Amino acid sequence: MIKEIKEKLSETNDFIANHFWPLLIIFTPIFGVYEILKIVIYRFLWDNIFVSYTVVIFIINFIFNGLLVLMVIFVIDQIYHKKKFSFSDIKSFIIKYFVMVSFSVFIIGILVQIGFLLLIVPGIYIMARLAIVPYLQSLDGIKLKESFQLSYELSKNNAWVIFICTSIIFIPILIFLLIQRGVSNQLVYSLLSILLHLIYIAEVVLIYHFYIDIKENMRAFFSSKNNSE
Repeated sequence: MIKEIKEKLSETNDFIANHFWPLLIIFTPIFGVYEILKIVIYRFLWDNIFVSYTVVIFIINFIFNGLLVLMVIFVIDQIYHKKKFSFSDIKSFIIKYFVMVSFSVFIIGILVQIGFLLLIVPGIYIMARLAIVPYLQSLDGIKLKESFQLSYELSKNNAWVIFICTSIIFIPILIFLLIQRGVSNQLVYSLLSILLHLIYIAEVVLIYHFYIDIKENMRAFFSSKNNSE
């Protein structure tokens, strides 16, 4: 297990090191624009007593989380396979999978939060077993229910490896979240949010490498299923 953990963390580190500037150039402006829009919308909501603040914030986060996951998965997949892509390609990809992936990320988020309430560890374990759901949906076109079943089934053999690797990357995210809670300056808070999102890319890269390995098991799974039928 230790060897597998080192290999996956090394693969993640090498990928980010080799593609650091493209990832930074692509995603930093996106996260920056999001933070600016968030500040503008939040201030508008505070001044408008007829708008439900909680509902609108939920909608904003729901939309952004879906967009973020899809954009990062698409860009990483294209870079991994050394393919050229355009804004039009990203747009088409998002339009095609946005609803399903956003809903799945929302459901997984609820399950993880419930797990966090049970002393954190169950939350990270649930996240590990369902980690490749958005990848199966957007990169392989697997439908909603089947993607959850496949992710849970195919992650069985290396769930603890995913769990430990995810936990290691989650540590700096948790630290920055704790720091962010004590920040009152809006600019500093937004800069920390951008940094958190950039660290999140490392987690997506990590899980993508697990997804690549698991695809071989997925082919075997479908093959055995078809033979049994």
